[in-house]
Amino acid sequence: MNDFETDKKATLVISELAKEGYGDLAKPSFKEVGTGAGYIARFAANLIGRPFEHLSKRLEHFWDQADREYLKKVDSIPENERIEPSLDVSLKTIQAMQSRIANDDLRSLFINLLVSASDSRVKDGVMPSYPSLLTDLTSDEAKLLVRLSEPNRPNPFLVVSREVKVNEKVTGEIVLIKHLSKLAFEAGCSYPNNIGQYIDNLARLNIIEIPTLSSYSNEKIYDDLESDPVIQVVKTELKKQYGTQIKYNRKMIRLTNLGEGLCKACKIDQLNSRGN
Repeated sequence: MNDFETDKKATLVISELAKEGYGDLAKPSFKEVGTGAGYIARFAANLIGRPFEHLSKRLEHFWDQADREYLKKVDSIPENERIEPSLDVSLKTIQAMQSRIANDDLRSLFINLLVSASDSRVKDGVMPSYPSLLTDLTSDEAKLLVRLSEPNRPNPFLVVSREVKVNEKVTGEIVLIKHLSKLAFEAGCSYPNNIGQYIDNLARLNIIEIPTLSSYSNEKIYDDLESDPVIQVVKTELKKQYGTQIKYNRKMIRLTNLGEGLCKACKIDQLNSRGN
């Protein structure tokens, strides 16, 4: 089975927005939220430190969309539970959102953070670290989090290694495939053969963890994975190349407490409702 051709996503860099000082950053009154547009746009304009009309049309359109989406979602919060987001969360979220001008999915996750911070019932679960975590995610990684956060659904994978023998004695192993699973396909990732990088990045951010000595006790979970037609093709090709020296170590992925909190605060499950 041939490897997938590696695809790399282009990174959109927005220049001339960051300022070393923010001057007199106005803190918008929350009385205006839900009664008129412009909360995020005005906040961004003050944050950037220049008149908003001097920004590109594309950026202006981006903030207008963000405003509409935020106000619509905030309107669903009962009025007596609606509060002004903390300056800390608002500042970090809107700063981070600038890097996602071309990505509707990730923009929505940032807005969901602000909405959660605007709801007195869940605001304490919105950590100031969440915006920076979202900044380091791709769309595929966000889709993967949707899949990994599904309740009561296991996240199994296999680590494929080859035994190294000296004089017919096994002296060690060489890892051939660090992550063999169906997760990328189940999540609808655009670049499924980047799954190893996605898993590494999510683990680096401490959003997920891979327990060293843990696996699912229900063997059927792994039997179903190994019997999948795509996995079978991979196993057949590996057997042709390495014979019986192949080992399949059963592993599992789970969200950390940080990952669970992030998914809840940014309402990660709502990505499915966008049809992606």
